Amino acid sequence: MNHGMTSRDRKGADHLQTRGCDANTNTPGGCTLSAPLRSRLVECRGGCTSAISLARDTRATAMLEFALVLPFLLFIGMLLAQTTLLMSGNLFVHYAAFAAARTAIVVIPTSVTTSNTDLTTGEPANKIDCSTQNLSEQGKLQRIRRAAVFAVLPVAGRLEGSDTDQTRTLEAGLRELYSRNGGNSPAWVSHLAAKRFRYADAHTEVRLVRTRSDAEGRMVFTELTGQHAFGPREPITVRVLHNLALTVPFVRHVFAGHTVAT
Repeated sequence: MNHGMTSRDRKGADHLQTRGCDANTNTPGGCTLSAPLRSRLVECRGGCTSAISLARDTRATAMLEFALVLPFLLFIGMLLAQTTLLMSGNLFVHYAAFAAARTAIVVIPTSVTTSNTDLTTGEPANKIDCSTQNLSEQGKLQRIRRAAVFAVLPVAGRLEGSDTDQTRTLEAGLRELYSRNGGNSPAWVSHLAAKRFRYADAHTEVRLVRTRSDAEGRMVFTELTGQHAFGPREPITVRVLHNLALTVPFVRHVFAGHTVAT
């Protein structure tokens, strides 16, 4: 008994025809698929195989992940580098406070005469003028401040400007130091020392502070202004404020505007 049958694709997209077939034939299902149907099945099978292979292909996955993670790794690395520089700079500022306090212990008990043009003033022993206007080269406060400036030179930034007597004295002193030790002065003495000194001198403040304890035993610090006379066994406290140079790009804005004080 011969009969014809029509088959519809499950998605309803294609209508595939089958030829008439005998029920007694050995063909599975009792019918033979036509050539167009076979070719379409092969094409479908090949397309599906290519899509599965593409989905399983992981050759560019590592490169893509690295490209996505690299900016974050660079930012974290630069952030750690700037944090390390700030921590080392904080140590130098602490050392600057120590150097300034030690200089104050030596300078304040002495008598200093200050000469400005035709005006001659002086600071007697155990007395100091803490006003910011009195920063002459021979004044006690300026000597204390200069000790702090030299202490923060290794972490100071660079500031362009014209040479002064201080920068020339600094360069001459460094050259003499190297020559006395039997060596030649390195190139940074001529190209970097003056720039660092100008930055340290412009971004370092020194303030003398009076220390006392309140009724509850807590330490209270009062900044000294104007003339101050130190009494016997009175402690001398120095506060140093320095604006550290932020040298690492992109992450410097995270720490910008902060001042290290000790």
